[in-house]
Amino acid sequence: MKSSPWRTVLLVFCFLALYFVASRPATPPEGWGTDFDAGLADAKSSGKHLILNFYMEGCGPCVYMDREILVAEKVKNELKSFVPIRVDADKERELANRFGVLGTPTFAVVTWDQRLVAKSEGMQQVDDFVRFLRLALPDDSVVTLTPQESMVRSSGD
Repeated sequence: MKSSPWRTVLLVFCFLALYFVASRPATPPEGWGTDFDAGLADAKSSGKHLILNFYMEGCGPCVYMDREILVAEKVKNELKSFVPIRVDADKERELANRFGVLGTPTFAVVTWDQRLVAKSEGMQQVDDFVRFLRLALPDDSVVTLTPQESMVRSSGD
């Protein structure tokens, strides 16, 4: 059975439309700043760690994290313990290199004096991202971890 050329054109058009809609930059999630230096000052005064969201325009996984994961209530609740800053890895290459960003999305948890505490690369689901955030909290923060999470956290010291 021979396929119609119009069917092929329509199929290609649909894939292209889907690609452009999915890769369109997402509106930054509420509460995320973009000024790294201001975030450092805020982290120092509040005693919180920064969480840096390294992204790039046109990055499908970055858009997914912005639209689906970072807006989830469980994630938003955990993010209250951090100073969240978005960093365009293309425009801020020096900063991306400083924290070993090789691809996007990458999330780096950093102290106010710029020590890397934890890093996560690639897309994650809500529960995995929440676990990452909990494990990256300052040691004096109060958090309830499962026994497995406690072993992972204590073995990294």
